[in-house]
Amino acid sequence: MPPTPFAFTKAEASDCVLTDQRFTELLNAPNVTVHKLRTDYNDYGEFLFVTVHAPDPYGRLEPGYLTLFGLGYHERREIPITKRWEFYHTSDSRIHPIPPAMPRKKWATLLQERRNEIRGNYGDEPTHAPRSGRAALYNFVADLTDDDSAQTEMEDLEALGFDFEDF
Repeated sequence: MPPTPFAFTKAEASDCVLTDQRFTELLNAPNVTVHKLRTDYNDYGEFLFVTVHAPDPYGRLEPGYLTLFGLGYHERREIPITKRWEFYHTSDSRIHPIPPAMPRKKWATLLQERRNEIRGNYGDEPTHAPRSGRAALYNFVADLTDDDSAQTEMEDLEALGFDFEDF
């Protein structure tokens, strides 16, 4: 990962994952500007995507742009995601010109509304097993590898006629 003005730990930087607490700290950091919140889909389900920016206070690095996603429902794992945020670096050319900064009150309200919606619809992240055999197997394989590899393995097993409900 390229150096950025965001103060990530080594684990956060290598895994591209933040806890919900660290996400909140990031949004409230004085050098971070929230530009966009939107609910959208990726390959795993519906999530809240948050685009932020932080300038390098020393002028050595390109300004940092991140898109974080969380507060959603992981359809393949069949669990709500409420305690972690994944992120990827967003090229400034993809969002140039930079959207105007959102007022803190606005983004904080939208974020709380999404928290309430996800927890109201699905509850908090469960400590129990997924609802189906398919999701249980997917979770097992994804925890050993990653989500993309797990999906490939699931597709291969399905092509071989594997009965996921027997898992």
